[in-house]
Amino acid sequence: MRGCGHRRGRRAFERARREGTDASFHERRKRTKDLWYYLRLLKPTAPGIIGGHADDAHTLSDLLGDVHDLAVLRDALVDGAGACAATGRLRASRPCRWALSRDRGCAARSVHGSVEGPS
Repeated sequence: MRGCGHRRGRRAFERARREGTDASFHERRKRTKDLWYYLRLLKPTAPGIIGGHADDAHTLSDLLGDVHDLAVLRDALVDGAGACAATGRLRASRPCRWALSRDRGCAARSVHGSVEGPS
């Protein structure tokens, strides 16, 4: 389970933590989905071991999808309503993103493990 998909996921996890940009979180979601797909393929071979990891990867992917949806919505509203009128209210979407981070962090540690040290 520590193959290429897992390594790319850990790198995306580290980059998203370091940069904190919408793009880096979206990349993290894509790598998490890759891992989820790999685990789904392997699940029948060891459902008791791999099943929980697959479920965690799916949960993390869904949470990161929610974060991406909020970012896209925020950008669309800012573009549509004009930066002057909307910026003050839409800054509230940033705390929403970080409110999800507790859930994301728990799921991410479960999926990608600790990010300290070499990957």
